[in-house]
Parts: sequence; structure tokens; C-alpha cells
Amino acid sequence: IPPDVNVHPRYVIGGMTNAPSPRGRDAFLTWLQTAPARDILRAHGFSVPNG
Repeated sequence: IPPDVNVHPRYVIGGMTNAPSPRGRDAFLTWLQTAPARDILRAHGFSVPNG
């Protein structure tokens, strides 16, 4: 997922549960660890640890 895409929480959940393949899911979860992903999640009201 490109970091400049706005991610609605529903899509975040969907990405984790409906990824087209395990590799796709792993790539998504890896992206969720990045700073842009944390910023997007924070903007949507998620509590995201810094790290």
C-alpha cells in the first residue's frame, strides 16, 4: 500500500483479513509497521505505539 493513500480503518481490517495471499497479508502487516502507516492510523483515532 503506498504511504500516501488514506486508509480508512475498515480497509485496514479488510487488508488484514481479506488479503489475496499470505504473502500479501505479510506485506500489508509489514507496511503497518512503517511510520506513514502509523501516522495514518493515528489520524483515524487508533492508539499506535511509537517504534
